[in-house]
Amino acid sequence: MSQKNLYVVFSATPYRMGQAIRMVTHFAYNHVALALSETGSLYSFARKYGNVPLCGGFVEESPLRYRNRDRRARICVCRIPVTEEQYAAAVRKLNAIKLEKQRYVYNLFSAAAAPLHRRISLPRSYTCVEFVVALLAEGGVLTGEETGRFWSISALMKLLAPFEIYRGPFPKQERPRWKNDSFPRRKGYVAAVALTSFALGRLTARFIQKKLK
Repeated sequence: MSQKNLYVVFSATPYRMGQAIRMVTHFAYNHVALALSETGSLYSFARKYGNVPLCGGFVEESPLRYRNRDRRARICVCRIPVTEEQYAAAVRKLNAIKLEKQRYVYNLFSAAAAPLHRRISLPRSYTCVEFVVALLAEGGVLTGEETGRFWSISALMKLLAPFEIYRGPFPKQERPRWKNDSFPRRKGYVAAVALTSFALGRLTARFIQKKLK
């Protein structure tokens, strides 16, 4: 049986939001993404627009997201061997999310509860680490019981430490492009407030619906 690999990329992003998260968590990395190949696209849950920190969802990240002027993100890459069946299962989960990405939203409630080591699970909502854990579980790397617990980035990195293959600055790339990444599209104040309010409204509605079930 041939072997495939999933790649998990932990990063210390070179932006003020990333710095603030690292100060709160006291951990060197603040973000995590997943790739299907060593040079493939990075997928995660993060803010969609650089100047709207509280509006996020499913994103296909450009390498340019990991640069800020002359600074590059520090990253740690883990290569996780899986079977073809496990790889296919993870890809199916990823494609299902991509197909309905407009229905998914970044789980701000769970992110806010993270310093208390609590997870607030909501439909079609993930933080970056919850998203990666969900894909790893779909691929059989984690068990169903493990997906239901709270995961910090530091805990996931500790679990995947045996699979680390690289630690250092994000590699330079020839003529990187933004492609499907909306991060550089700046929004005006009114649009930023509207996007943030809409995101919080969607999360609140899902939270209430879950409580009423």
